[in-house]
Amino acid sequence: PIGISLNTEWTALAPLLISIDSAIFIQKLQIHLSPLKDYLGNTCGALGIGQNNIKATVDISDEEHQVGEMVASAPFPIGVYAGREMRIVQANDAIIEVWGKGKEVIGKTYREVLPELEAQSIYSQLEHVFDTGIPFHARNQRIDLTIQGKLTTFYFNYSFTPLHDVHGNIYGIMNMAADVTDLFLAKQQVERSEDEFRSMISQAPVAMCLLLGPSHKVALSNALMLEVWDRELDEVMDKPLFEVLPDTWEKGLAEDLTKVYQTGETYQAIERPITLNHDGEAKVFYLNFVCKAYRGRDGGILGMLAISVDVTAQVLARRELERAYEQASLAKEAGQLGTFDLDVVTGRLQWDSRCRELFGVAQDGEVEYERDFVQGLHIDDRNRITKIVEKTLYEGFGGGEYDVLFRTLGQNTPKMRWVKAKGKVYFDDKGDASRFIGTVLDVTEQQYAELRAREVAEKQARLAAIVDSSDDIIISKQLDGTITSWNAAAERKFGYSADEAIGKHISLVIPSNRMDEEDFIISQIRKGNKVDHFDTVRLAKNGTELQLSITVSPIVDGKGNVIGASKIARDISVQLEARAATLRYTERLEIMNMVIKAVSEELDLNSILQKVTDATTELTNAGFGAFFY
Repeated sequence: PIGISLNTEWTALAPLLISIDSAIFIQKLQIHLSPLKDYLGNTCGALGIGQNNIKATVDISDEEHQVGEMVASAPFPIGVYAGREMRIVQANDAIIEVWGKGKEVIGKTYREVLPELEAQSIYSQLEHVFDTGIPFHARNQRIDLTIQGKLTTFYFNYSFTPLHDVHGNIYGIMNMAADVTDLFLAKQQVERSEDEFRSMISQAPVAMCLLLGPSHKVALSNALMLEVWDRELDEVMDKPLFEVLPDTWEKGLAEDLTKVYQTGETYQAIERPITLNHDGEAKVFYLNFVCKAYRGRDGGILGMLAISVDVTAQVLARRELERAYEQASLAKEAGQLGTFDLDVVTGRLQWDSRCRELFGVAQDGEVEYERDFVQGLHIDDRNRITKIVEKTLYEGFGGGEYDVLFRTLGQNTPKMRWVKAKGKVYFDDKGDASRFIGTVLDVTEQQYAELRAREVAEKQARLAAIVDSSDDIIISKQLDGTITSWNAAAERKFGYSADEAIGKHISLVIPSNRMDEEDFIISQIRKGNKVDHFDTVRLAKNGTELQLSITVSPIVDGKGNVIGASKIARDISVQLEARAATLRYTERLEIMNMVIKAVSEELDLNSILQKVTDATTELTNAGFGAFFY
């Protein structure tokens, strides 16, 4: 408004660092403003002329110079980007090597040099720092860079720091980075190794734990070891072992573990008795366990890996077996087992008293294989059993295991018995049979019971076949009326399949006005009475009424209790129709006889014709009848 010209630098614009022939210059905008006047000489505007003022960076501030020196000499990647377009004004050798784009990057925009970062959030991070002035830092960040035409994955720690001019305006961003790819991958490998180690302990089929330090602090433990200790994981983690189990471990174990930690010498115990507190009660367990030193990368002992197997059950079982062996003779007698022992080399055969009894051999005297065993076999089993014995002894049949069933007919007491024999052949170093021992058991009653069971099963199978092939309807039901079986004839007559009928109430086929019949039938069945030839009507699926003659019998269990009813129904529609036809035929004969009698007694022709007419009318159920003559 006062009309005075002005020469100034436009301070609203930040200076721009640019590269010319590999040298760094600072570019500022020099503005010349002149007044514009109208024809009366009044100021009506201003004319502005701007000119780039490029100066060498030697004129920039010491701070900026120091920044440039730091960028160039830093051993780690550093870049400086000017303007919101992020034009690269400085980039040291380290960051140029990381980018892998060659050295001709100064003066280009960040996007031009690294277009592959478009989808990796980097540009948005830079823009946010430039717009807000808030530095951005990232650690172990995955960055995919195109190196020699191939997209390669790296991991960086990096930061974007805003750069301000003397007026406080942001004119660029400094990017500092550290390539931590090798470190990150190595860390991942270590983590994977640790995870695999933890997984190995966790999934091990035996109890395992990792104890660290001289106090044997619990660092890892799988579920099986927690089960041995009878503790939860949070009760033991990061706690010294003997703090977790203060009074229950056997004396001397602490010294053994300390020796492993101090010397690295592996400790191993077999069936070591350990007293542990389970469910509030001190109990003795037998454990096989190994404690092996756990070392770091430098070979130093960090702790120990403990592996334990609870063999309490096996130890107790073995002791029980030893006791059982002592009682074997009593058990043999109680079970009425007989024993045999054949010395294959000498041919000497020994039978105990029970074995002699089963073969009908005298209790005194020597036992001979051919005379007493072979001849004592039922003739129908003799050839089969002797072949099995020979194959077992001389061909190793069945791995020397002998398990057969045969019949015996004693010589002195000819009584047939079924005998179950089990034995084993022992072989010498040459593979030749040396001894054959085993037991025999009288299973006669069992065989007869199985025979009876087979006969019952066969009868049931035949009965089932008869029921299914019968033309009569055969149904079974529970006392509450629930249908439990439904044969093919029932499917054909009623129109319901077995799947549709079984499980439904019997009222499915009973007319509503005949439900009282069912109540009567069930009342008789509950008493154990049979209902014979009960003529009634039942309903088919399509609504057709079926004329049936029903016979209902009670079903009883093994104790004689009535548990249901069996119904046999026969379609009597044809019989009823035949019965009605017979009745009609009989009535007609009676009428004809009456007419013949009347004709024979009557001489008047008109009277005879009238009687014939009346009889015909009655036979044909006509309304009236007449002869015309």
